[in-house]
Amino acid sequence: MYPGNRKALHHCTVFLSPANATGNAEGVAVEQGTLGSFCLATYTPGTTPAAFPAGMAKLIPAGWRLVFVLHYVTSGAAATDRTSIGLKFAEPSSVRQEVATKLLADLDLTLAPFEADHVIEQTWRVERDVLLLSMFPHMHLRGRSFQYDAVYPNGAVETLLSVPNYDFNWQHRYILATPKRLPAGTTLRCTAHYDNSAANPNNPAPQLTVHAGKLTTDEMFNAYFDFALADEDRVAAARWAAIRRGIVFTAAAIAALALLLRRHRQVSGKALAAGE
Repeated sequence: MYPGNRKALHHCTVFLSPANATGNAEGVAVEQGTLGSFCLATYTPGTTPAAFPAGMAKLIPAGWRLVFVLHYVTSGAAATDRTSIGLKFAEPSSVRQEVATKLLADLDLTLAPFEADHVIEQTWRVERDVLLLSMFPHMHLRGRSFQYDAVYPNGAVETLLSVPNYDFNWQHRYILATPKRLPAGTTLRCTAHYDNSAANPNNPAPQLTVHAGKLTTDEMFNAYFDFALADEDRVAAARWAAIRRGIVFTAAAIAALALLLRRHRQVSGKALAAGE
């Protein structure tokens, strides 16, 4: 994504919406694809473009709309913005695995005045073997650190990402050099620490109670991550589906031909009997 006005744009999320949906922008956006992807793309300061390994892509259902939800920072001066998105389309026959974006969030987040270490933890259980592709933590000015851990079925814990000094002005989407396989039964655990004390140099007002919200002076706990099913092969599945359709068609054709032959024999038999 390309921000049109970096001074005014706080962040932008592009959702997907059915063509016939009605209501406000965020209300009509729905999870899409077989994996229930939360969104198509996101932008925050420092975020790099989303690019997936060969054979992987996100799904945009035919006829669906792209819904831009943009949050701005007021400056007291008039400003304009035209944020845009660039898409690279994959040949459907080359896509073996569908990519989805998931979001873990805390909409009830509350920081007490001068609270120096508020901890939030959210988890997601892996139901089928997946390949973890990237992680993208998002907080605001009180955010101090963010960590993603994999808790495996045998109890072992592996830290997948640690951001010890979170910087709101330079937020990264961390792309794994090699996709990480997480077996079914694994728990993805995301933990964030917040500093609402006067010791936080980024804190605009430590004396205030802070809630979850869209303004920069509010707070957020957003743990995004991209993944794909580890053993999915859409190309092979489509090939087998075509073979099955061909088998069904052939079987139906053989059955129809057999019926015609039976009827022909019956008619021929009646004709011979009449000739006698």
